[in-house]
Amino acid sequence: MSGTAASAELADVLADEIAALPPGHRLASESELMDRFAVGRSVVRGALARLEGRYLIRRVQGSGTYTARRAEFALTGDEVPSFHAVASECGAELRTTVVSAGWHPLTAPFDSLLGAAPGAEAMRVHRRGTIDGFVASYSEEWFAPGAVENVDAGLGVIESVYEIMRAFGFAPVRALTTVTVDDPPAEVSRMLAHDAVRTAWLVETLTRDAASGRMLMASRTWLRIDSVRLVVRTGAEA
Repeated sequence: MSGTAASAELADVLADEIAALPPGHRLASESELMDRFAVGRSVVRGALARLEGRYLIRRVQGSGTYTARRAEFALTGDEVPSFHAVASECGAELRTTVVSAGWHPLTAPFDSLLGAAPGAEAMRVHRRGTIDGFVASYSEEWFAPGAVENVDAGLGVIESVYEIMRAFGFAPVRALTTVTVDDPPAEVSRMLAHDAVRTAWLVETLTRDAASGRMLMASRTWLRIDSVRLVVRTGAEA
């Protein structure tokens, strides 16, 4: 049997075992797998590469290899504009932490999206997110001047921006959502803990108040493809 065939066979065996394990379970080391299956390191590495390509495992540099589960985020256009809510609906736990927050001059295209004058001061927040304990997202969020004040303080208590906007008396809904797959900038890739050059989901969202139509927030969120499966549903049955 060739090395490629042996790796494929081993990957299938391990995939069956992984199916019975919870997300985040630490797998045996390469050496332990070599001893258990009486195969060489190249076969084990080939099998792990196949499993990683199928998003069944996640290798964390300096830590080990863990079972993985992709959270399915469904975007239908009428769901609440909250990744926390979407994650909860699919049984995943999304936690976010503020990386930076402060007032900055609005830059394109955020100024026009929010209906603000070019260079107007607005609150900008960068956040990093984990899903089931693994780094999964990095976002840049701009809040319309005069709409949601002191959101940075609110994020110290409530992680969901959606809930903070509701607390301010707004009824946030998606005004526009764009989903693409792209190469993240170097800094974003670092924040996503990418160990190599990898593509990621890019979700750009404009949020408005349902009652007044006022624009509230424009955001750009990068999501690791091995952490999230984005599903866009349209039509009457969405």
